[in-house]
Amino acid sequence: RGGKLMLIAPAHANPIFNDGFSKRAAKSFIHAHSKRPVRELINNFQVLEKVRWAWRWVYDLTPMEQEQTMLHTHETPDRYWLVCVGADDRAKDLIFSASTPGTAEIEHRASVNGAA
Repeated sequence: RGGKLMLIAPAHANPIFNDGFSKRAAKSFIHAHSKRPVRELINNFQVLEKVRWAWRWVYDLTPMEQEQTMLHTHETPDRYWLVCVGADDRAKDLIFSASTPGTAEIEHRASVNGAA
């Protein structure tokens, strides 16, 4: 199961938080507005027999219907991982395609200026 890892600068994350949006609400908003035309989501070179049965209908659409039919880019809001990172004065956001993130304990941290 894939998703999107979204690295959001504090300058962009703070207004979302200050307007009362929780992380869950922000993910739901992103999901609701992340749609693409079917034409952009299908690969015309797919071997139809290998396409999942649930999605074969998109290949039966006319080119005009493929352009007009909009689908969510991911199945559910939990496919978006939002991380606030960076400096306030250089607001740049990055979005990556990602697999389900894992968590690992950091046992040894690098020292900064000699402090552990």
